[in-house]
Amino acid sequence: MGFTQPHAALPVIQDTSNNAKGFTSRILWYFPQPVFAKFEDTILAKEEHDLAQELKEKLGINKIV
Repeated sequence: MGFTQPHAALPVIQDTSNNAKGFTSRILWYFPQPVFAKFEDTILAKEEHDLAQELKEKLGINKIV
C-alpha cells in the first residue's frame, strides 16, 4: 500500500490523458471518512501563495516544505 499527499495525487486524478487511458481506474483510491476538505480546497489561491512567499522572505526561509 502506498501513500501520497493530496497535492501529488491531484494532477494524476485530473489529467485527462490518464483518465482516457484508464490509468486512474487502475489505482485503488481510498479517501477516509470524514473528508474535511476537497483536493481543490487545499490549493493556495494566488493571493495566499504570494502572502506565504512574502512571509517566507521576511522569515529568511529559503524553501517551504
